[in-house]
Amino acid sequence: MKRTFCLIVLLMPLAGCARSIPSYSCPNSSFEELPVQPDTEFPVVQVRLNGHAAAMLVDTGAGRSVITPQAAEEFGLAETGQSLTMHAVGSDVAAPLVRVVTLQLGRLKAVEPTFLLAAIPVRSVGGLPVAGLFGTDFLSGYDVLFDLPHHRMALISGNACIPDNVPPADRMAFPADPAARVLLPIRLDDRPLMAVLDSGSNRTTIPVSLAGVQDALLEKDENVGTRGPDGLHLDAWLHRFGTIQVGTGIDRDIELAIAPIRTPYALLGADFLRHRIVLISYRRGMAYLLAENPITP
Repeated sequence: MKRTFCLIVLLMPLAGCARSIPSYSCPNSSFEELPVQPDTEFPVVQVRLNGHAAAMLVDTGAGRSVITPQAAEEFGLAETGQSLTMHAVGSDVAAPLVRVVTLQLGRLKAVEPTFLLAAIPVRSVGGLPVAGLFGTDFLSGYDVLFDLPHHRMALISGNACIPDNVPPADRMAFPADPAARVLLPIRLDDRPLMAVLDSGSNRTTIPVSLAGVQDALLEKDENVGTRGPDGLHLDAWLHRFGTIQVGTGIDRDIELAIAPIRTPYALLGADFLRHRIVLISYRRGMAYLLAENPITP
């Protein structure tokens, strides 16, 4: 079977619906737990757009949230007359803004949020149309807990959460960034690199310029290229590395993607999140790698 490689508005909580997380130090905080669709390459959650059921990707590597042209047509979303440049892996794309009348995510609801109008590579999940993605313009309004091993995530509002009993190496500060990217230190075959946590990339991806792999070896690897947002082909090769280390966790003899992307950092993809529990505290500028599930029903 052919393997592929894909790179892919603040909501206000409804009164009286949020619950606290007792296993955290979270005074005056609340959270909305969201089921994540199983057996998907990316985190996908269910939403209601203008009252219609749909699905959205959760993409920590995208600066702006997106609605697809198909969803805009199906749900009658109007363009605002404004446009913005979408900075995507491979190219920059000018995209118009569209306005949603109502958007509901779990028990969170927003009125008239705006999204970029752009295509994404996933059309449907679990019988629902994938209407777009949530980027960091939405996610950075919360602390975000990814618990993909248990097919769920949480949006934490109120005060920032501080998890207990996390080793110092698994508490990683990330710098302030206009696009709210989560930039973390990693080690690849014992070489230090920086990586953006990018749940919209199905595979952890290393730029050719940082991979340390000779062209002759790369040509022997499987090419699993895809198309970028501009429709142009983007090469990507699967290459086996000895180790990759994030915090105290080390994966050995691991196959990662190498691609000619124009970034000075790697992309730590959804394949990383599928086997770990990660808390991103945008308020504190911290990422925590957690050993245990902190969500208490």
